[in-house]
Amino acid sequence: MTITDQLRRVRCVSEYAERNIGDAELNAIVEAAAWAPSAGDSQPWEIIAVRDLQRRSALVETLLDSLMRPGTGGAQRRHWLCDTPVVLIVCLDHMRAKARYGEIGEKLFGIQDTGAAVQNMRLVALEHQVKSCLIREFDHDAMAKLLELPRHVEPLIMIVMGYSEVEPGQKPRLPLEDYLHHEKW
Repeated sequence: MTITDQLRRVRCVSEYAERNIGDAELNAIVEAAAWAPSAGDSQPWEIIAVRDLQRRSALVETLLDSLMRPGTGGAQRRHWLCDTPVVLIVCLDHMRAKARYGEIGEKLFGIQDTGAAVQNMRLVALEHQVKSCLIREFDHDAMAKLLELPRHVEPLIMIVMGYSEVEPGQKPRLPLEDYLHHEKW
């Protein structure tokens, strides 16, 4: 299977089998972050793997609805998060992100680098037949408190992972000519 084939298979899946992800598989998935591009080789990401059911249930309570409001349905729509074997919370270490490039490293490069790390992990997860879903809509302060994060570490995204037989269909994508420009706009 080509990389392009793999990219086309990266989809949000929210139905998972009752099967744990072993330590070797989880480590291989998370290690893929290390191979992401990183400005100044800062590798500004921190990753917390949550397997404990009680803690996953607490993660659900931090969820916001699609309009970024607390307590209005985010947790109810994402109850399936408790049924997954592992949730990775990918965080930005602001100190590492700004160590070499200052504010632009913290506000831009660190986020770009962490996004690349997330994509690497999702691709390696597929290599191990592990599917995933990204969740961005959560109360960052509540998540940081729940995970006892130091002040300089900010949660950016959750990757819900598990084994699944679900093969979601292709969502509509913009045609290439709508976003590829040559030489100028």
